[in-house]
Amino acid sequence: MTKLIYLTLDLFLYDLREGLGQTEAEVTENRQNFQHKLLQTIDEQHFIQLDEHAFEPEYVELLGAQRHSDFESDIHEGYYYPVRLSDTYGLLLDCSVKAAQPETDLTWLNKLRVSVNDKLNDQTGTLGQTWMLSAQVHNVPAAEQETIAKRCYETLIPGADFADNKPRQSAFLGGCLFEFWRYASPEQTTLSKNHHMIIVLYPITRPPLPPPPPPPPEPPPGITRIRCVY
Repeated sequence: MTKLIYLTLDLFLYDLREGLGQTEAEVTENRQNFQHKLLQTIDEQHFIQLDEHAFEPEYVELLGAQRHSDFESDIHEGYYYPVRLSDTYGLLLDCSVKAAQPETDLTWLNKLRVSVNDKLNDQTGTLGQTWMLSAQVHNVPAAEQETIAKRCYETLIPGADFADNKPRQSAFLGGCLFEFWRYASPEQTTLSKNHHMIIVLYPITRPPLPPPPPPPPEPPPGITRIRCVY
C-alpha cells in the first residue's frame, strides 16, 4: 500500500450547552460533562468565566489566549481546542503519530483512534461527532486512492463494511475526499454504532517539507446536519 505521509486524525465533537427550557442546574451539568472531555490541567474558573460572560457567544475560544492545550506521549502528539458555538460546545481533538509507521500493517492506525478515545475517557458527543483523517500520498490513480480509503476506513471503524457504506467522493483542495455516513434508527442499532467519517488524501507534487504548525482550525460547518442526523 502507498505510504501515508503527515497523517493526522481529527475528531470534531459537539455537546449540548443549553437546551430549550433547561434549568441553570442542567446547564451547569452540561458544562461539567463537556469539561470531563478535556485535560484536567485546564483552568476551570477561567473556562467558566469565558463561557458565561462572552460578549459574542456565537464563537468563543474557551481557553482564551492560550487557544489550545497540547499533549504528547512516546508515539503520539496533538492538542485539544474547545469552543462555544452559541448553544453548543465544540471540541477539536487533533492527534498524529511522531514517527513513520508500517505501510502494510495498519494496526497502528486503529491504535491512534483508541488513543483519541482515551483522551476523552471513551465519551462521545451528545449532539454528534465527525472523524477526519488526512494524509499525503504519492501520486496514485483514483482507483488506488479508493483502495487506500477503504483500508483506512475499515481499520478505523472495526466491523465497518465499505461495500455496504459506499462513500461519497469528490475533489477537495487538490486532493480526493471520501465521506462515510452510517446511521440507523434506534430500532435498528444503537447510536454508538453510528458514525460519520471523512478521509482526505492529498497528492505529493514536490518533495515533502514538514508543514509549519497552523493555528487550530474552526470546527467544520456541518454541525447542523450532524445534529439532525444524530
